[in-house]
Formats: sequence, structure tokens, C-alpha cells
Amino acid sequence: MDEQERRRRQDLVVARIDRVQESGRFDAALEDEALAEAALLREDTEDPTSWFLLGWLHLYRYGGDTGDRAQLEQAVEMFLPCMFSDIEVGDFPEEILPRLVEEATDTVTARTRELGESLDAADHDELVALWDRLLDFVPPDDPERPGLLSNLAASLNSRFGTTGDTRDLETAIGHFRTVLSYDLSPSDRAIFLTNLGTALGDRFDWSGDSADLDESVRLSREAVDLTPPGHRRRAVYMANLGSALGVSFQRTLDPATADEAVRWLRRARELAAGDELQQVRCLSNLGLLFALRYVTFGDDADLDAAEAALREGVTLAPQHPDSGSMFTSLGGVHIQRFQASGRREELDEAVTANRQAVASAPDGHPERSRHLGALGMALAMRAELGGPGAAQDEREAIDRFRAAVDHLSASPSQRLAVANVAGVLLGDRRPTEAAGFLELAVRLLPQTVAARSLGRSDQLHGLGLHAGLAADAAALVLRDPRRSDARRREDALQLLEAGRAVLYARALETRDDVTALQETHPDAAERFSALRNLLDQPLAPAERRELADRWEALLAEIRSLPGQSSFARPPALADLLAQTGPGPIATLNVSRFGSDALLLTPDGLTRVPLPALRHEEVLGRIDVFLAALRRTARARDRDTLRAAQAEITETLAWLWDTVTGPVLAALGHDRPLPPDTPAKKWPRVWWAPGGLLGMFPLHASGRHDGSGDAVLDRVVSSYTPTIGALRHARRRRLPDRPGPALVVAMPTTPGVPGRLTFVGVEAALVAQALPGSFAPPEPTTGKVLELLPRHAVAHFACHGVSDPADPSHSRLLLHDHATRPLTVASLTSVRLDQAHLAYLSACSTARSDDTGLADESLHLASAFQLAGYPHVVGTLWPVDDRVATRAAHVFYPTYARLGPAHAAAALHHAVRTLRRDAVSVPSLWATHVHAGA
Repeated sequence: MDEQERRRRQDLVVARIDRVQESGRFDAALEDEALAEAALLREDTEDPTSWFLLGWLHLYRYGGDTGDRAQLEQAVEMFLPCMFSDIEVGDFPEEILPRLVEEATDTVTARTRELGESLDAADHDELVALWDRLLDFVPPDDPERPGLLSNLAASLNSRFGTTGDTRDLETAIGHFRTVLSYDLSPSDRAIFLTNLGTALGDRFDWSGDSADLDESVRLSREAVDLTPPGHRRRAVYMANLGSALGVSFQRTLDPATADEAVRWLRRARELAAGDELQQVRCLSNLGLLFALRYVTFGDDADLDAAEAALREGVTLAPQHPDSGSMFTSLGGVHIQRFQASGRREELDEAVTANRQAVASAPDGHPERSRHLGALGMALAMRAELGGPGAAQDEREAIDRFRAAVDHLSASPSQRLAVANVAGVLLGDRRPTEAAGFLELAVRLLPQTVAARSLGRSDQLHGLGLHAGLAADAAALVLRDPRRSDARRREDALQLLEAGRAVLYARALETRDDVTALQETHPDAAERFSALRNLLDQPLAPAERRELADRWEALLAEIRSLPGQSSFARPPALADLLAQTGPGPIATLNVSRFGSDALLLTPDGLTRVPLPALRHEEVLGRIDVFLAALRRTARARDRDTLRAAQAEITETLAWLWDTVTGPVLAALGHDRPLPPDTPAKKWPRVWWAPGGLLGMFPLHASGRHDGSGDAVLDRVVSSYTPTIGALRHARRRRLPDRPGPALVVAMPTTPGVPGRLTFVGVEAALVAQALPGSFAPPEPTTGKVLELLPRHAVAHFACHGVSDPADPSHSRLLLHDHATRPLTVASLTSVRLDQAHLAYLSACSTARSDDTGLADESLHLASAFQLAGYPHVVGTLWPVDDRVATRAAHVFYPTYARLGPAHAAAALHHAVRTLRRDAVSVPSLWATHVHAGA
């Protein structure tokens, strides 16, 4: 029908409707000609306006003296499709609106059942639009609104699962929370609780925020508790609870959580005997859970149970929405069997299962990345076995890995995981491709596991999962035959800078640029500082996410200002290369793919291969070294102490042979200096040891037998997490003379047995060397944080505690440590623009004991550097009270004489003095280290 004819027919009906409305009588609608005109207009099936007019005409005919119900039904039939057009809600007849909403709800519900399990994004777009439009007809106080809003939220959540658009997920969660604010019956509340719990679980999968996972478990449990036995939906709620607990087990590795998850899933499956869809979901989750339990605890029965559940699931419903996940999990089972047996047939089965998983997911589906990555893994492992098809398997594995990491609808954390696996599996055979994958993984770290929207514990958990990533990436780049020598060195250095001390670097980025911003855009600088201070505080998850979004928006705004395009970005390569003035920087790297030192000197960036430094041996040496330190602390007889010291001494010699000796030789420090060399004449070297080597006292490495083959006899050593951190420490000039010290002395500590006998002597030594020093009588965390900005030097003579589970909770024990400890985290908001030196004469203040987080340099020494101290003295392990006092006795007069810029030289002199006093007991003299400028 052409537009002119459509308009003519519509005008005829409009005229009749106008006559009814103007006269208040139904005669015009009841005339015989009205039916003829309606019949003509009904032929228009394209324009909803035609149907809308017909709806009014039939409604007026129903309103006439006939009261013909058929006319009412025809009116409803005409109005119903118009509800999903752009016709204004207020134009519909109020008297039949409840009936229209009821009919429309049934229609959309049926459409949801038809399309709800679809993997086609267009189908989910349709459902979201339908539910969204339907809500326009329902006022906020309507009792039907919670259910309709929940349906919209469920559709948005389903669309997120198809497209990966997190805006849908956030909106869905917001709608579910609104629904739960209504006064609901227990059965309705249970429905909406489980819906919100599922959405929060999805957000955890995407972002890694454990608060979402905890709430998902809690809400799922509440839904089960609200539902009586025998209720038709109880099996669904039990299955959702089991699934949430399974994810929680994956995070916590708590066996009791895994056992409970299995119980709920098995009970849910029993109750869902007639529901194939629900049964398959239970089987899918059980299969994944058993497989995870096998990987964690190694019980073969779990692997058998996983395979049985997954095979039953794919047999029951090979086209089920969970089929892709089941095939991928089944592929994982076969990979586990291959690793246990070495049978090639297991990898063949894994490849077959993962091909079926890939085939189940459309091109744009977020889960496709996971399936592609799993297929790439199976192919790469099969290629490693060799044989006629190995080259083809390897080529396909690379292609599959690339497709997985380039799949932008997948979560960044999923792409990071695939890139990491790809790099490790291909590293020995295809260094160029492997290096590319790991470079991508390193670039994804800040926006995934280190995202500002995550709490500190979640950030640390994520970084721990990818420990050694930067080391592997740098090692492979250095071995990439397609890059020039210079490019290899520069790329490797930038990767180590980007992938180490990630949280530390992010904090640095927000501190160095504010002064310049303040001069040109004070309002932006003020807003930036205020928002940064808020993010430094403990926050509720929702508040943290909101502030993280505001942070990213503010950064974008600032970077758009003239001259601010590099604001709060990592230092450029040129900025790193400019840090060689006072002495060379040795960035060390240990990887399964090889070990190297990158030396930054005024002559440029050079590489020193360290072939004797093998990754597995380093791990073993760390265990031996730490065990020797522990035996030293517990030794009750000379033989035990002597044996432990011998192991430490041997470790120092090994470090010299494999690491520091070759580095110093390359730098030209090939002979010892005369013992009477003036302190300021000693050459300096900065060590950036990275993760594993950061567990060792590199400054004390060597043979301390008078041969001069020791670092202490050739250079003054300092440590830095990264070159960027060193740049931060050097950002301001220090005066020639030191200022007074804040002396925090704790001879006794509440709740800690024993007494630090020499702390009083130590405090007096500091005060004598630095006139004007102040020692509060009962130092508390609040008082110390208040006093720190007023003193150039801070000296802590107290107990310290290292927290391996969360290094940001490592702390110094002050008077109120039980209620308000002085932790790494508590220093993040302190601004110390006039600080010179922090001397931490306490236990293990410069080391994290968690090798999985060693790259992060999360200890008290780095926290004081970040707070603004350019020089920090700390200890790598517990220090004897008498030795700590002796070290301070030598250090402070030297420091006062040389000046604040020479703290490293003063400590070097003190450590050499301690070594002279007890050369055969390195645990006493090798613990003190200097970090910073």
C-alpha cells in the first residue's frame, strides 16, 4: 500500500474517532460504514498507526450500547502490537491498559522462552527492547513492576553473556537490586535473589572482584533457605548455589567449599529428574568442579567423576547452551590424563572435544575466546610430541591462540590468560610468536588483575596467578631472532618495567605529575588529588567501582588539556634511559627461557647473558636459603648455627658466580677497591633484581675470604623495584646537611613477649648524630603518621611483621598495633615532600616472603619510598637487637658527615664494619639494604 492510500484510509477512521470524542457519543463508531472503513485499513500490515486507530475504533464500538465483547477482543488485538512501536504510552486507553499489559507480558514471555537460550545477539536485542518497552506502561507502584523489571534485567544479563558488553551487566545488576527493594513474597524474593546472585557471579568471572563472588554465594544460599522442600524451583536455586560455591572453591581452594558445592549440585540434579535443561547444567558444573578438585588435590577418582559427568551431559543434550563449556572441560580432562600418562591419544581426544566447543560458539560470543584458547593449548601440546602432523598442529595452534586473544568481546582477563598460556607453550619452539603473546599479556595486566576497581586482595590474587609473566616475556623478546639487538634490549626493558611492581608503578604515576598540573590547571589538580586520596582508602565494592569510573573519566579529561597528554602515564623509554647519571642500573631477569642482566649505563643499554642462572635452581636455592635463615633464628647449639651459616655463605658465593660477578665484570668493576677508599669515591650500582632474585642479598654476594671477589669490596649497592621507581626517588635534590629525626623506639611492645634491650641505646645514638630529633614516649600509628611530615628522617627501632598472604598488610608494631597497625597500606595517603631518609631497624622490612608476589616489591621499605622517602634502609630478614644497634652506631655519624644524598655509602660502610666483626656469620651483617636514590 502506497503512503497516499494509507493516509486516505487512516483519515477516514480518524474522522470517525474525532466525531466520537467530540460528541461523546458512539454513533459514528457504530455505523455500518465504520466496519467497511476498518476492513480497508486492516489491509495495512506495515504501519502500527493503522492498527492503533483500529484499536480505538473497536474500543468505541464496544463502548456503544451493544457491549459486544468481540469488539473488545478486537481492540486488544489491534492495540497489542502497537505497544512495541514508537506510539506514546499516554495515547493508549487507560481503561484497558492492565489487560494490554497482561496480554503483552504473556506474549513477551513466550518470545523469551523461544529465544532465551539463543546465542544470536540480535535475538537478545529483541528481548531487551520488548521488556524495556513493556515497562513504560507500568507505573512504579504497580505490583507487576518487580517481575517485569526482573525480566528486563535477566534479558540484559543474557545479552551480556552473548556480547560481553559490561554495560548490560551493570544495568542488570542495578535493576535486580531495585526489584529486591520492593515488598515481596518469600517465593518471589527467592527468584530475584538467585537472579541477582547469578549476575554477580557473572561480574566476578569478568572482573575478579571477590566481593561479587561472596555476595553471589550469600544470595544463592538465601534463595535456597527461603524455598520449602518440594517447591518446583528449589532445584534451580540449589544448582545456582552449588555453581557459586564451585567458583568460590576455584578462588579459595578450600576443600570444604568444594565438598559442599558437590552436595548441592548432586541434590539439585536428583530433584530435576524431569528437567533435561537443568540436569545438563548440573552435570556441566559437576564436571568442572571435579576437574578442578583433581587439579588441586590429585585424586584420580575426581578426574574419573569429571569425565563421567561431562560425557553424560554432552550425550543428553549436545546442543545445550552449556555444551561448549562441557566440551572444553572434557578437553581439559584429557589433557590432565595426558600429563599423567603421556599417551598421545589423550591429546587427540582433547583436540576433538575442543573443536566441538569452538563449533558451539558463534563468532562474536565471549566464550569463543576460551574455547579457542583451549583448542590452541591442546594443539600446541600435541605439536610438542613431534610426528608427521606436528608442524600443522603448531601453525593451527598459533592461529587459534591469535583468534582467542584478538576476540574483543571476551573479558580482558580471559584474553590475558590465553596469551600467557600461548607464550609459555610456544616459547621454546617459536620465540617470536611466543614473545608477541606475552607482550600482549603484560599490556593487559593494568586493566585486568591490577584494575583500580578491584580491592587490594583481589589485585594481589590476580598478580599472583601471573607471577613471572614479565620475566618470561622479556626473556623471549631477548631471544626473538626477528628483532634487532637494540630493539630486543629496549623492548625487554620496557616489559620488565611494565610487568614488575605493577601496583607500585600505578601509585607512582599518580604522584609525580601533580605538581606540574597544579601550576597550569589547579582545579583539575585539586580534583585529581581528592579522588586519588579517596581511592587510597578502604572502600565498599560498589563505591570503589564508581570511583574507578570517575578516575578514568578524570584522567581522560586531564590528558586532553594542553601539555598534559602524558599525565599519569608510565615513563617513556627515553625517561628510563636518562637515569644513568649517578651510576649504572642492573635490571636482572630469571626465566624458564633464560636469564639475563640488562645494564643501563651512560654508554647505553647492554645485555649480559647469565647462562649459569637457571630458573629451577633459583627456586631451589630460595628454599635452601630461607630454611638456613630459619634454622639460624632457632639454633640452640653451635653446630646447628655453623651449618646454617655455611649454607648462607655458600649461597652468597653462588650468587657471585651466577649473577653479580658477571655483571660487575661487564661494568668494569673487576677488582676490589682499597679498604681506605673514601666513602664518596666508591662507585655505585643499582640492582633491580625483580621477583625471585629479590629474595637474596645481592649486595652481600661473593666470597668473603679476603680475595676481593665480593660486591661489598667493589661497589656501593642500592636496590630499586624498577627504573621508574628510581626516577621517582630522584625527583628532588637533597640538602647538604641532614635534618632531625623522628625516632620511633619500642623497647617493649604490647602483646609481644620479650624486650628489645638495646632500642634505647639505638635511639640515643640517632639523637646524638642528628640534633633536634624527637622520640614520642608511647608512639601510636596516628601520632607517627601525624609527625612523619615534620621530620626529614624517620628511624624505627621496633618489631616488624611480614605478611606473606597480603604483603600490603606487613606492618611495624607500635603501641596500638593490635587496633591500628602501621601497615604498608596505611602509608599510601601520607605525603612527605621534605623527607630524606627512612631507617627501618626492624625485622624483614625490605622483603616479601611470597615468591608469587615478589615482583610487586610489597614491603615496608617500598611503601616508605612511595610515601616520599628517597632513601630507605631496611632489612631482608629478622635482625639481632645488638647488631641493629651496632649498625645504627656506625651508620648515623657517617650519614651526618657525608650528607643526606649519601645514605647508601653510609650503609655500605656500616655493613662492611659488621662483616669485619663477624665475617663467618653472614646472617648478622648481610641483612641491611639501601633502597632508592
